[in-house]
Formats: sequence, structure tokens, C-alpha cells
Amino acid sequence: MYLDEVIVVNLAMNYLILWLTARLLRKEYASNRMLLGALLGALYVLTVFLPVKDYSFTLVSKFFLSLAIIFAAFHPRRWQEFLSLLGMFYLVSFTVGGAVLACSFFLAMPVQTSDGVFTLPSFTGLNLVLPIFLVVLLGRWGMGYLEQKKWQHLFQVDLMIRLMDKEVKVEGMLDTGNKLKEPISREPVVVVQYHALREILPQDVKEYFDETDDMFPDLMSEALTTSSLASRLCFIPYTSLGRKNGFLIGFRPQGLSLWEQDREIKVAQKAVIAVYLQPFSPQAQYQALLPPDLVGNMM
Repeated sequence: MYLDEVIVVNLAMNYLILWLTARLLRKEYASNRMLLGALLGALYVLTVFLPVKDYSFTLVSKFFLSLAIIFAAFHPRRWQEFLSLLGMFYLVSFTVGGAVLACSFFLAMPVQTSDGVFTLPSFTGLNLVLPIFLVVLLGRWGMGYLEQKKWQHLFQVDLMIRLMDKEVKVEGMLDTGNKLKEPISREPVVVVQYHALREILPQDVKEYFDETDDMFPDLMSEALTTSSLASRLCFIPYTSLGRKNGFLIGFRPQGLSLWEQDREIKVAQKAVIAVYLQPFSPQAQYQALLPPDLVGNMM
């Protein structure tokens, strides 16, 4: 490869590595600063032609180069941010480097090494295009997959509800928009689909919910006021799109706990369960909307 090709290839790959680093960490970036960091790494390879080349490609020199690249590209203000960027930068670099090696061997152009520098015996468009395609693919679509797994881990948790010596476990989703409070105690409200709760409810309460109109519940129904659950019942006002001054019927459970992978991870604080008669959405894989106050510092 000619010297200009070396600089161009290194510049392009360095920029893509920095871009993917920012994408995976959801870090805002400035293109001109990332270009500066990428150029710093690309020009550093020129030290192989200088008398100091025996020192410029040692482990220590490469480490300080990576520190300079991160600082130039992102200008982190806190050391925690700096370390997370540095760690992701190394992870992405090793991944992309492995992709380049794999592509080179796949194309029958094995990489050569000299003085700690990897070089290709010949340069074709595929040398650069194929790794770039893999990086962009990971940044665009792989990011969505990783984010989905991240949110599932952070925001989905099972909720164990205990009522009248019965228990039921429902799949919950943290809903940061759930600000509902029981108006008297100011306890947070967990909105749970009725069919997920039905098995632990008393028979008279089941009959009421089976027959009630969820848009206009009869709050003074005898089935509620005389039921075995009457002392635990409460009413939660709410407002939603197309619905003002609505009410959800709720109850205070005997106990709540949060679970993850069949392991209890936190005994939840006091909260009210609001019964919701409709599915949240056709695609929903959860039966409960958890308020942030309930989850607390578990995240």
C-alpha cells in the first residue's frame, strides 16, 4: 500500500470506530472533533518512518495514543465518562480489527505484521468496503438489537402480588409516565390487567368486574361495598387522551415483591393495585405498568 492509501484507510476506519463508540454509548458527538481524533490516529502511523519507531508502537505508547484520541474526539469532562469511552473504544477497536482480519483471510489476502503494525500485502476496494459495511451494519441495526435487550433488562421485571393468602406473578414494565397516586395515602399505583389478577380476587369482586363497563364503573355498587375486599378498596382518579375525570378501581394488596429470573430482588414498598379491564396493546408482553417510585433504586 502507498503512504496516502495508508493514511486514508486509517482515517476512515478510525472515524468509524469512534462513530460506533459514540453510538453504542448514546454519546452526543461533533463530527469535526471525531475527525480530529481519527486524523490523530491516522497520522500517528507515520512515526514508523521516524527514528523513534522503536518506542512509538510499544504498549505504553499505544495506550497514551488512545487516551489522546478519546480526548480529541469527545472531550469528556468527567473521569467516569472518559473511562467508559475508553473501554468502549477498545471493545469496538478489537471487534473491528477482528473483522478486518477475518475479511482479509476470507479474501485470501492475509495480514502481515511488522514493528507492531498490521499491513495488507495489497489494497482493493473490498479491503475497506467490507469492514466498513460491517461497522455500519452494527451501528445501524445492531444498535437497535442491543438497545432492545438493554431496555428489556432494565425495564421489565416480574411483580408478585399477594392478596387474601393468594399470590400471582405478573410480568411488569416500568412506565416512567405513570405518575398515578392514591389520593389519600399518596401511595404509587401499579396498573394491572384484570385477567392477570382474576385468580386471586374474591368471587363477588370477579363477578363485578366480569359485568362492569370499564368506561363507567359503578363505584357505589353493592358488590364492591359489601365484598370481602371492601376494606382494601380505593378509587384512583386519572386523565388520559379522550378521557377526563376517569376513575380506576384499586385495592391495597397484602404484599408486593419484585422478581427477576425467579429470584426476588426487592421487597416493594407499599403501593395500590389499579384494575384495568383492557389489554395495554395487542403486542404487549406485560400485564402491569410499574411506577418509578415502586422500583426506586433497583435500576
